[in-house]
Amino acid sequence: MMFVPSIGGISHHYTEDTMEEDIILGCRVFASSVETILRDAQLQK
Repeated sequence: MMFVPSIGGISHHYTEDTMEEDIILGCRVFASSVETILRDAQLQK
């Protein structure tokens, strides 16, 4: 599950929306975290 801010703090409602920039940043953080985990796993072998 990835948490990114909702516009106006509205969540779990049909009017919920998120700025595209926040979605992109959240995806970049997620990808970087996965990369770090995989790199660390390789170093431990």
